[in-house]
Parts: sequence; C-alpha cells; structure tokens
Amino acid sequence: MLTYIKPLGLSLLLTAYLAPAALSQSGARSGPEEIISLKSAEPSEDIAQLGSILQASPISMVFTSFDSDFDKFVNRAELNAGIDREWASMNPSFRGNVGAINFEDWMVSALGANDAAPTRLSFDTDINGQISKAEFTRRLTLSFEGLDKDDDDALSRTELTFRVARRGATIERNPRVRPTFEERDGRQ
Repeated sequence: MLTYIKPLGLSLLLTAYLAPAALSQSGARSGPEEIISLKSAEPSEDIAQLGSILQASPISMVFTSFDSDFDKFVNRAELNAGIDREWASMNPSFRGNVGAINFEDWMVSALGANDAAPTRLSFDTDINGQISKAEFTRRLTLSFEGLDKDDDDALSRTELTFRVARRGATIERNPRVRPTFEERDGRQ
C-alpha cells in the first residue's frame, strides 16, 4: 500500500519541503492532514497516481549522446560507434589504457560527476588502476543490455528513464488502521 500525506496550508507545505529531516526526527505534526491511500497490484502504478518524477541515470545521458541518426533510439551499431568516440575522447594522443585522472575527467564530462554510477571500479575489473578499452567496452555494453528491457537490441527513451515517487510518498509495508477524528474523540 502506498500512502501520501499532504499537509494542508502553504506554511506547512513549505515547512515540510524545507525541513524534512527536522519533521521526521521529531515525529510531531501540526495541523490537519489529508491521508491518501492507494492500493493497486503494482507499486509503480501507485507511484504514478501520486505524481512521480521522471528521471534518467547518468549512463543514460551517455547513451543518448550515441544516437547519431536522431531517431530517439540507440541501436547496437550506434553503441559501438559511441564507445569508440568516447574512448578516443579520453586521451586522443594515447591508445593504451586510461589512468584514473583521465578517466575521472571523462566521468565528469560524460556522466556529470566523478562519483556517478557506474563508478570507476565497475569499469576497472582487474583492479589495476587502469581502464583498458576492453574493460570500457564491456561495462558500457553490460549497461546497455541491462537497460534494454524489451531485448530488441536498441534503447528507447522509455528504457533510459525511470520514475521515482515524489517527496512525501512512502510505501507502508504493514499499514495500520488510522482512526478518524470522531473515533479518537469518542464520538461515533
């Protein structure tokens, strides 16, 4: 069951948005709340009903840049050509392995941060501090295959994105029955 608690009133909304840690630690609530409970077979359907946020992983940005014919799909040929371009861009004058500094520079420019997933260690499978072209190709190919949900050897924009629940939505594993205001006050 997915439950979303929506505070009533602009001041409560701003407080909940700006200070979620303080609210969750104190456990105190002020003002009336509207409790919305949704039940469906799939939690992802509940998330969509509550207003989820569409996001893309850092590796999706790399794959999107591989779309050379601009058809909104990345096929295997575009993947291979994109891998070759990215590998050459890390150090155009050097054709051997890429060291940690050059690789982290690539991570910042391609993935957006040097600690983005997949991490440098997921590329460096032999843990020698260097990334070979074979390791680079293997990691990007595995990521491509992992994102290809329909196994058609192409990534669509739908496969490159995912939904997350917006702030305030929680999944309750063991929902408790909440009494109404009348039941709490002893009025039935």
